[in-house]
Amino acid sequence: MTKKTILIILATLFYVIGYSQTGETVSRLQKELASATTDTGKINAQISLCFQYRLGNTDSSLYYGNLALENSKRVNYYIGQVESMGFMSVTTMQTGNLPKSLEFGFEALRI
Repeated sequence: MTKKTILIILATLFYVIGYSQTGETVSRLQKELASATTDTGKINAQISLCFQYRLGNTDSSLYYGNLALENSKRVNYYIGQVESMGFMSVTTMQTGNLPKSLEFGFEALRI
């Protein structure tokens, strides 16, 4: 009984620590996005936000992924296009939209 209780407490503690680090990272990235002066700086911050939101907030992940994709296309930043589509592929797969996930993945591979 004691071993089980200790394991539950440790698991809860690790979850709280991991969640707070993600929250701090998201806050830092949003500030970075707001203060970015170059197109690639903004795109990279949007891609990072897409990556950070992929597990808990898929709508926000896809929102930032689409912003990064549109901006990457506008400035012909191919690395940004591939990274944003790659993360959106993972996010849509996690939501169960496998055809859209494959579409993002294959388009990223094509580029």
